[in-house]
Amino acid sequence: MIRTIDQAESAPDLHGGSIATPIRVMESEHDNAGNALEQFRDFTDDYTPPEWACNTFRAMYNGLAELEQNMHQHVHKENNVLFPKALTREAELSQT
Repeated sequence: MIRTIDQAESAPDLHGGSIATPIRVMESEHDNAGNALEQFRDFTDDYTPPEWACNTFRAMYNGLAELEQNMHQHVHKENNVLFPKALTREAELSQT
């Protein structure tokens, strides 16, 4: 839908009426994912493996920490860059 809006010369007929609807859903999903990652961090003592942990266990903790970092970047890019631009573009097209 964002590509459609980005490439359009006039307001496209979008399923659901507006891009704002799926954006709200995705932002809610971002919140849910953030809450799950926060639980991972809590359960793993900030991804600190116990002294007795084997290499596989340590790799899992490192992978979870990397997942959290990547997810934060993903959410930031969508919530603070992509989604606002899409909403602005949709508003511009609706005025033409």
